Parts: sequence; structure tokens; C-alpha cells
Amino acid sequence: MKTNVTTCITLDTRRKLNNCLLPVKIRITFIRSSRYYSTGYALSRTDFKKVMGIAPRKHLKIIRKNLVEKEEIARSIIEEMDEFTFQKFNKLFRPQKRERQDDLFSLFESKIKRLNRQERIKTARSNQNTLSTLILFTNKEFLPFKKVTVQYLENFEYWMIKQGRSPTTVGIYCRNIRSIFNDAIAEGIIKPEHYPFGRRKYQIPAGKNVKKALTKNEIKLLIEYQPKNDIEEYSLDLWLFSYFANGMNFTDMARLTPDHIVDDFIVFIRSKTKRSNKSKPVLIKVFINEGMQKILSKWNNTDANGYIFPILDKGLSPEKQVDKIELAIRSVNRHIRKISKKVGIQKKITTYTARHSFSTVLKRSGASIEFISESLGHSSILTTRAYLDSFADEDKKKWSEKLL
Repeated sequence: MKTNVTTCITLDTRRKLNNCLLPVKIRITFIRSSRYYSTGYALSRTDFKKVMGIAPRKHLKIIRKNLVEKEEIARSIIEEMDEFTFQKFNKLFRPQKRERQDDLFSLFESKIKRLNRQERIKTARSNQNTLSTLILFTNKEFLPFKKVTVQYLENFEYWMIKQGRSPTTVGIYCRNIRSIFNDAIAEGIIKPEHYPFGRRKYQIPAGKNVKKALTKNEIKLLIEYQPKNDIEEYSLDLWLFSYFANGMNFTDMARLTPDHIVDDFIVFIRSKTKRSNKSKPVLIKVFINEGMQKILSKWNNTDANGYIFPILDKGLSPEKQVDKIELAIRSVNRHIRKISKKVGIQKKITTYTARHSFSTVLKRSGASIEFISESLGHSSILTTRAYLDSFADEDKKKWSEKLL
């Protein structure tokens, strides 16, 4: 960090918004001159104090994390600048409105706004992170599509790895860039021959495919475990409910209401595919087995907030819903890992492990891929194959012995 430039997350008390909240901004100070940059957040004085405290709780912890990330981006930009000026910093941290159609940054900004309007908050944030990283790497106000060549993308990948980004993150960012290129070609902004992705061009790195499924014996250990307190019981029940309920995604679980229960089934459309399959939505029907019924009876919270599980509250904005769900996922992951260690499971377990375990246990039990695919709500069997774990080592030994 340059010694003559400082950053600070602060509450802008100069103007109060209509809802009596105050904007949260990043203050940049250089030679006794300060400028303020929006973070997109507005808080009361009390909540701001909690956010900046030692251990913020619930959704305030998410806000703290996002604010710190924004300040880190500002610091990284400052560090990369040969000579600091507010004018140059403004272009990198807060790019001016662009009117050039051939500008990759401009199309990213348009897409982010569109995703936010569609309430696709997590996808919007992923694209925003990609854009911020591209701006930092490129160090330019504009990025014409013709400049994004195979060599540019290879350099961008190498730079991200050097910055500590994982191959999975690099892959996500590069797929976001590829999506912008596809949009630009579809809209006639660029010609197909300028497309830098594909065979004999830039190959997006694949994340390390770590198999996460548990065996039936390991799942039995979790089912038989006696929780030591309420938070252990709650975390374990949510994990097991996801496993029993066709590997239901945690976001879909959080948004379940009594309307989703039809006779002996839970009937829903995955949040992840609701928009991509609008013309032919895929309904998932989950039979409510004994294990699920027990959990539903214990945690049904509909009288309080309209949702079955006590994760979301009424009236939350889409952004707040995402923050609350992510906070709940982290809490469940933390406690389910502690429980797994207590029962002797060495694998790293997350909420996503429940989904992989559901599909893999069914496969090993003889269920067809078609049935598993329908249960998971996949539109393609190829997607389902990627979920399925490899056969157990004992199966490999058994079939290998038949060769002798």
C-alpha cells in the first residue's frame, strides 16, 4: 500500500436517504484530500457500528465481508498504479458510463444490471467480481473485444493464479467472459471469427473435480448421531433433509412453503433452472419419507414467516435473501464438519455433499441414470453423469478379480 494514500470504510453522514439510512462509502485520502466512493450499501448508525465491530452477526457479517472485499479491490488498484491520481483511480475503480458497443466492460455492466433486475443476485455478483478483476488486470478504461485474444486470456489466467485465485475461480471468471462474447456475437456487435474460445484456441481451465459423496454407512453414522445442542440438531437435520429430498439445493429448501406440499410429495421447480427453462419448467416431485416427515414436524416455522424452515424472513429483498441463505449455509457447513469428525468421517462435508451423496447412493443401489436425472431436476443426462461419484474401491477390486 502506498504510504501517502489511505483507504477507510466509513458512514457518509453528509446526506441521509429517504429511509433514514446513511450511505456506506470507501474514503480515499491522498495528500490531505479525500474522495468518497459508493459501496452500494446504506445502513443505520447502529448497524454500521455492528458491521465494523469485532464479531458482526447474521446478515451483518455478510455485509462486512463484501465491504472488506470492495476496500481490498481499491487497495489493489492503488498498489498497481505507478503514480496515484484521483482521476486515474476513478477510471479503474468507478469506470465512467461507456457508450462504445465494442467494449467488453460496457456489456458486462449492462448484463449485471439486467441480472439484478431479474433478481439473479448470485450470478450478478459473480459477473461483477469478474468485471472488477478484469479492470484491475487491464488497467484501462475500455477493453475492445478485439483486444481479448487467446494470448490476452492466457495472460489473464496466469495473472489470476499468481494473485492467488484458484483454478475453479479462474474457470468461473473465464466462462463469464465467454458468455459476454456469445451475447455480443448474437447481437451482431462482433463477428464470430473474433471468438477466442474453443478448440485450438483458449481452453478454459477446469476446476479440480473432487468427489464429495458419502457412502451409505457414513450417512448412517450421521443419522444415528445424537446432537449435543440445538444448533447441532438444526444443522444435521437440514443436511439430512437435503439428502432425503433428492439432494435438494439449500436455496430451494430455504424457500419452501406449505404450498409446495401436495399430498405425500414436495413439488417444486429449482430456483437455478426456473428462468432457463421457462418454456418447459422441470417439476421435481419428492416423496416425503419418514425421515423427512420427522424433520418437517420438528422445524416447520410457517406461522412465523411463511417458510417451512426458519432461514428467511418476510419482506426481505432478493439481495438480503441471498445473504441470509449464504450465512445459513456457512453455519450448517461448520457444524456438520464438526459432527462428521466426531463420528469418524474423514471427508470434508458441505451442504453440497448431500446432493452428490443422494445421486451416488442411488447409482450404487442400481437406480437408472434416467431416474436419477429426473430426481435431480437435470435437463440433460450428461449433467447427471458429472454428478455421479466413481464406483467404490471394493467394487473395482471385485471386478478386477474376475479377470484372473
